[in-house]
Amino acid sequence: MCRGCGTCKSVCPSGAIDQNYFNAERVHHLIDKQIQQHRGKTPIVVFACEWNASSKNARSREHADIVRVMCLGSVTPGDVIKAFERGAAGVLLFGCGKDACHYGFGRDAADANMKIVSEVLYLLGVKPERVRIVNFPTETTPDLASIRGKFLEEIEKIGSIQIGRKNE
Repeated sequence: MCRGCGTCKSVCPSGAIDQNYFNAERVHHLIDKQIQQHRGKTPIVVFACEWNASSKNARSREHADIVRVMCLGSVTPGDVIKAFERGAAGVLLFGCGKDACHYGFGRDAADANMKIVSEVLYLLGVKPERVRIVNFPTETTPDLASIRGKFLEEIEKIGSIQIGRKNE
């Protein structure tokens, strides 16, 4: 019955489920790679759904640093927290809208997971605005670079992360 989306791994209460190609070790390696590529700049980690047409069209070298996943529903709260732990200033999730999800339920799972992330970030004293899901209809092709740039500007206005301080 597996559809290959990976959403089961993001909702597994014990963390016992993982995907072959999109496994946690690979995703964390790609997070590290994105952060290293932005040394000296404000690092933004971008997760992108493989099924979103906008994401498919962004496969140029300019967007080689995107962490591609089968579905945004497969991005675990731990993946996002790991990005912050490793130095990200913000996390952008780029995928389909609820009505355009290839799997039908992935976006709902992503929303639920990011609600958990927001609660954890709040407890750590990090503004939840540092995480954003951007959805587009699968047939449109927005300029991912401008979306990332606009998000980066917002993150830079917020300032640096002070883990454990609620007055960020």
